[in-house]
Amino acid sequence: MQCQPATVRGGDSGHNGQTEAGGARTRISLKDTGVQALQECLPTHLFDLCLATSLRPATRMVFTDAQLNPKFMKPIPPVDPGIGGFGINRLTLREILLADLGPRVHFGKKLTHYEPAGDGRVIAWFADGTSAVADLLVGADGTGSTVRAQLVPDAVIDEVAWAIYGRTPITEETLSWLPDLLADTFNLVIGEGDATFSVATCRTHESPTAAAHRLAPGLSITDIPDYLQWIVPLLDEQLRAAEPAALHRLATDTVATMHPAVRRVLDQADIEATFAVRITSARRVALWADPTVTLLGERLAVERDVLRGLP
Repeated sequence: MQCQPATVRGGDSGHNGQTEAGGARTRISLKDTGVQALQECLPTHLFDLCLATSLRPATRMVFTDAQLNPKFMKPIPPVDPGIGGFGINRLTLREILLADLGPRVHFGKKLTHYEPAGDGRVIAWFADGTSAVADLLVGADGTGSTVRAQLVPDAVIDEVAWAIYGRTPITEETLSWLPDLLADTFNLVIGEGDATFSVATCRTHESPTAAAHRLAPGLSITDIPDYLQWIVPLLDEQLRAAEPAALHRLATDTVATMHPAVRRVLDQADIEATFAVRITSARRVALWADPTVTLLGERLAVERDVLRGLP
């Protein structure tokens, strides 16, 4: 793979902005193909920074009933972060990817459409009336991609479900009461009816600021305290646009009859970090003829980790 110079234009407002509520504070899983591309396109010290700030991997897969009685358990072989894949906080990855790009990144640029330039290149048009000409337009603009809608208008995005995502800070006290079945595991707690609960332990191998000081001195990077990322289903259509407090109340009601430790995770949550997520799945599309436009990774095939009932 050969990486070429590029200019980035984003619709959000700054280096730590995010178009989806709470999105910057959630994690993302990179598989082997994505990690290989990352390694080939980043300077060595920044790729090493990704590895150093990656999240500790899960040690077991666990399914339980509402009272945390195990129904299925399977160990996950230990894997050091590397070319095989790893998890990382979205904001951390974003800040590393933006490192040293300077004037090649432009924020506040919402794409409206693109058109052929007439010389084998492509023109991208933005909502503020400006445009940019490039050899290749890469659409990385979300599930509701403007690029995808124009490039492959027949593409189908299936709505699978809605969920409530939340975050609970991890402290020394948290680790003293959190059951082993919920710590550092891929888990699913199955309650009555449609009630389920999953939680991921999100702890970095090294704090972002310490790792940046060691590997990329001078890089400004945000420290994200360790946290539990939890998920419960959102079944009430009327609450999909609800405020964080209302979503948190609904999540609390969902786990009301579950094990006390599950309820405590929600009791100690950062309520303002609660948000609704529309879970979708992209159907495979036919190859397109335009060589000047493409779609990028997660945006081409919507991430499916949650579809397996895992956080």
